[in-house]
Amino acid sequence: MWRSIRARLIFATLIPSVIFLLVGVFLAAQFTISLQRQEFLNSLEEEVLQLSAWAQLTSEGTFDPKLPGDTQFERVFSGWYYQVFRVDDGDALEPVATSTSLQQSRLNINFIDHTQDRWDLETVGPTGEPLLVMVQRMTAGILADGEVTPNPEQQFLLTVARDITPLQVTQTAIIRALIIGAAVAIASIGAVTLIMVGFGLSPLSQIEKSLVRIRSGELNRLKGEELPLEIEPLAAELNLLIDENQKVVERARTQVGNLAHALKTPLSVLVNEAHNDATPLGQTAREQVGLMRAQVDRYLARARVAASSQVIGARTALEPAFDRLVRALQKIHADKNITIHKVLEPHLTLRGEQQDLEEVAGNLLENAFKWAASDVTLTARRQGGDIVFSVEDDGPGLAPEERKRALERGQRLDETMPGSGLGLSIVSDIVSAYGGSVKLGESQSGGLIVTVTLPSAV
Repeated sequence: MWRSIRARLIFATLIPSVIFLLVGVFLAAQFTISLQRQEFLNSLEEEVLQLSAWAQLTSEGTFDPKLPGDTQFERVFSGWYYQVFRVDDGDALEPVATSTSLQQSRLNINFIDHTQDRWDLETVGPTGEPLLVMVQRMTAGILADGEVTPNPEQQFLLTVARDITPLQVTQTAIIRALIIGAAVAIASIGAVTLIMVGFGLSPLSQIEKSLVRIRSGELNRLKGEELPLEIEPLAAELNLLIDENQKVVERARTQVGNLAHALKTPLSVLVNEAHNDATPLGQTAREQVGLMRAQVDRYLARARVAASSQVIGARTALEPAFDRLVRALQKIHADKNITIHKVLEPHLTLRGEQQDLEEVAGNLLENAFKWAASDVTLTARRQGGDIVFSVEDDGPGLAPEERKRALERGQRLDETMPGSGLGLSIVSDIVSAYGGSVKLGESQSGGLIVTVTLPSAV
């Protein structure tokens, strides 16, 4: 997966964004929850201050809250409660005052280790509801001569509790909303990331399509002005590689041609010398030189095809090439009055060089014209990404075992006809170099039908 640039960009963008988003959502939830809790504490503190101001604490431990117009502590189990505990030597005793809302219940509060004057805690109410409690330490006063003097020996703990179920419901709703918002944001970030990465990598897809068009022959090089600035150096290097490929192929062609000329001249001299020699040695020399010439022609053709099949961007239209070959062969074999039938699908284009197509089709048509009694049929069609064409004649044909031998290297099936007799094996070599196939069969008229499959340019 990490070999994919797309996957790397998606993960490098998406993962940090999701992490930052989740951290932000968590902090926002914590801040909101803390803020709402503080609001509840503020309301409790306000109630504690009011009760402290209205209460009357005496050395005898009486407590009179005097809450004018406030009924929330009067309604039974209203969710608002208070209790006052008298403290003796640091231990909380039985409550000396309880709100009507609490009835005979008692707030379950642990006062141990609390030395502050005011603190808050959570507990459970008389009906099982969650409560937020604030505890206020108070000191009773001694009334003397119209003045109240604090009495440190008489301390009370005023506890005010409030049901926090609404707070928890609100917090749950906020957390749920934040989670939904985070999910929507993550989905949006993912969609934007995919669009961004797809848009950013689209030039690479463009290069891929351009290279396909170059291989098919529609283009001969990449156009840098249509690509982003960052891709231009890559396009330039690919164009240089294409140019170098063409130069290498051209050098190989030149060397093959030079070798052909260098070999044909000595072979011609040997043939001429042996032609005047009627001895068995002369006869043997003529036969062997002829075989050498056929083999040189064949292997030079193979070398040329091996080079030309690697040319990037070569393409050849079938119909014009077939027309030229048919006209030439009709003139050569005018005495036979051969009728040619052509069934060609229009606009067929081979991904390869013209001379290779003419070599293949020329050999097949020449054999057909040689052996045909009166008719030769040439068909061509597109099949998937390939071009399939066949040459059919009404001649004597080939036996099944001869068809297999005809495609083997160096095999000549007939010594009576002129030529090297290696046409079908050369055709097989050329087609194989292009990754195609050759099949021999029996035509409907009993002759030979040769079917060739080659890559299409479109």
